Amino acid sequence: GVAVESVRRKDSLTMAMGKIWALRLDWNRQYTALHMLPAPLELEQELRQIRVHLDYEAGQVTFYNVENMMQILQFKASFTEKVFPYFWLWSQETYIQLCA
Repeated sequence: GVAVESVRRKDSLTMAMGKIWALRLDWNRQYTALHMLPAPLELEQELRQIRVHLDYEAGQVTFYNVENMMQILQFKASFTEKVFPYFWLWSQETYIQLCA
């Protein structure tokens, strides 16, 4: 997802809420939209690749399933700070791969 500049790297997820726009996959394979309050998402298939698109001027963060370019989730926001990519991994055994 994305986060505003004031989110510190070591902040807990609870501390970052309201300052991030993200998609989470938890231990139970449940997807959740993260911004103010976590909101479970019902997706028809498990995601293998996700595209995150930020339109700063329009105030939108949109997530897509890369395999079929279907929109998964879109947040609307009024950004008042710089916005940066946001990744939060549960454990050292968890990994992600960034693609161009």
